[in-house]
Amino acid sequence: MDLLLVVFAALFLATLCYLPVGLIIRCRAKLSFLRHAAWVCFGAQLLVVLFATLFWGGFVPRFVSEYHLLNLRPFVWVAQTYSMGAAKMAKQLAKNVLMLLPAGLLLPVLFPRLRRLWKTLLVIGVFVLAVETVQYFIGRSADVDDLIMNTLGGAAGYGLFALGNRVFSQKPFWNALLGERGK
Repeated sequence: MDLLLVVFAALFLATLCYLPVGLIIRCRAKLSFLRHAAWVCFGAQLLVVLFATLFWGGFVPRFVSEYHLLNLRPFVWVAQTYSMGAAKMAKQLAKNVLMLLPAGLLLPVLFPRLRRLWKTLLVIGVFVLAVETVQYFIGRSADVDDLIMNTLGGAAGYGLFALGNRVFSQKPFWNALLGERGK
């Protein structure tokens, strides 16, 4: 399945799910359009990550599987040559980094308590650890390298948030995105 199709489907589904909630919130809290859009993007990003990690290639809903692959040695792929080749391995690593980059950007935007790097990375790390644990028990591979690369992606996303905060902190659109009034 094409990744772009998955992203658009997730955006559509997240928008549909958020519409009733967004309408209720808009009447009560008067959130900006940008803040609503950030919530939709966050929901879509969660859907894409869950689909890519749990459902891509089919989901067999059995928690007793004969196949369990667990890699707890970091960067073992550097020392070993994978049958998939260097180009495909680089593509896989890039996907793992990019997968949670949006979460690193959106978590501190949407949750003021996560506006410290360590807090954002802690949430991302726990989320990835939970996904990897589920993957192990449903017969997919669980890999510490995925945890490392996904967390690096989250750190890159947080870097984008910090850069945006530095550059746009006095701009009304940025304050509306952060949900801050009157700054």
